[in-house]
Amino acid sequence: MKLVLGFVLVISSMSALAWEADNTKALSDVSYIPAQGTFFGRTTMEWNSITGEIGLTSSEVDYSAGFTTFGQEIGYGISDRLQVLVGYENQLKGRIAVEANGNRDIEGPANPDLGFIYRVLKQEDDSINLDIGVSYSPDLFDSESNSTKNESDNASGGSSITLGGRGAKKFTNVDMTAEVRLRLNGSTETKDTVTKEKEKEDSTSDFLISYTAQLPIENGFFVKGKLTSIMSSESKSKDSSGTTKTETSSSTALEASLVYAILPETLVLEAGFGLLSASEYEVKTPTQTQKYRDQSGNRVFISALYQF
Repeated sequence: MKLVLGFVLVISSMSALAWEADNTKALSDVSYIPAQGTFFGRTTMEWNSITGEIGLTSSEVDYSAGFTTFGQEIGYGISDRLQVLVGYENQLKGRIAVEANGNRDIEGPANPDLGFIYRVLKQEDDSINLDIGVSYSPDLFDSESNSTKNESDNASGGSSITLGGRGAKKFTNVDMTAEVRLRLNGSTETKDTVTKEKEKEDSTSDFLISYTAQLPIENGFFVKGKLTSIMSSESKSKDSSGTTKTETSSSTALEASLVYAILPETLVLEAGFGLLSASEYEVKTPTQTQKYRDQSGNRVFISALYQF
């Protein structure tokens, strides 16, 4: 909460600049929440790719990964301050390729998210927007792999809870938000459908910080920039061969997109591109230590936001 308040103070202090606050509400706002009695939806398609290097005891190998993902979010404004939303993702295509070690395909739906967002402060009354939220992802889908075909599904094999806060300020010439999220992942279990062996992973956590700025151009067009940093905790998993430990890691993404409010009250389209970099970290298996390094990637996405 201290971080959220810190972000809010930074955003609030921007009013000292020669910018005029804009208290109007629009579907294109980066801190949009629906009015009471309004349904909204967001449909997204994204393409992610990443490359890197794995350092082994006596050699180094290259690896690459590519994923195509469809996402859908549906929400409803219970009041002008409170919204409920359900999110769903389906990995349509995914492949991890490791040099001299073949490919692994990862496809299928992830567990859905059910959440609430509450607007504590409203800019028209309190000079800034301040939101808090919570979401829960139940363990609905079994996490399974097939060691013969080198395939696995996209289910996590466990449940998770996410807590977050967002501060925002809208001016006539820029719309800004700062957000923090903490995701607490419960222990997970993955079953090999061929050998019937199970791999169990202890609970983990992820912490996210992001900053977004959106500037109007003209005729309903906007340009948006977003900087995101994610820190993932150490993890430990066990199977019949022993224990595998993965070090704490972090990643940073920088995105730019073009937003078009084609129907300002009904439909907003967005298309963007992002760059990703990840920190070095070690994975200690029962037989060797793997050092992941020189990791970078990109993301291309298109989305539509609509309300009715």
